Amino acid sequence: MYFESKGYAYHAPAHPHKEGSPAVLRQGHPYSPIAHNSLASVTESYAAFIRLLPERPILIVHSFGGLMVQLLLQQQLAVAGVAIHSVPPQETTARITVPKVALHSFKQMRNQLLSAARFVFARRC
Repeated sequence: MYFESKGYAYHAPAHPHKEGSPAVLRQGHPYSPIAHNSLASVTESYAAFIRLLPERPILIVHSFGGLMVQLLLQQQLAVAGVAIHSVPPQETTARITVPKVALHSFKQMRNQLLSAARFVFARRC
């Protein structure tokens, strides 16, 4: 793995109530415990995980994880945070024009990223 090759240990814990492979999770659809997750409960789940680590990590997240990283950094649970394609604040809008040819590839890539989206915690070994 990339992080290991650079001398980092990494952790990618599952989102609460999303433990298991995509195939297993699809079999349980609709899976009601996921509907009871809140921002506070999910953030606390990751905070509890971080507290078990021997040192504060660097948080690397995607999309909505950007908000959780800010909340975890506010609690001083991490050294730094990296948000990739984070959800912008509500007041911010952007318009992107994508050629139709690229749109299919983009949607495919986006779906693959979203299905694999997890928090990644990295720390120097």
